[in-house]
Amino acid sequence: MTINIIFAPVPNTKAVVTENEDGSYSIVMSKSLSREQAQKEIIHELGHIVSDDFSKDVQANLIEEMIRRSGIIPDINGIEFFCQVV
Repeated sequence: MTINIIFAPVPNTKAVVTENEDGSYSIVMSKSLSREQAQKEIIHELGHIVSDDFSKDVQANLIEEMIRRSGIIPDINGIEFFCQVV
């Protein structure tokens, strides 16, 4: 699995994840986050990937609540991370 982490000026959110056409994922992170906040948000977004939230037919706010309550800590073995700053 390949995950692109992109730090960019993102208004009104800390992070967002998208599934790409090639099967990889992109996590867009706010450049304004501290290192600790960024790590926390990356783990949160990885939870969405591991839970395959992209195929769920549920409202986004319900998915967010389920991820936050689950305490999922994804296994990062076998994941290639690529980082970019915009």
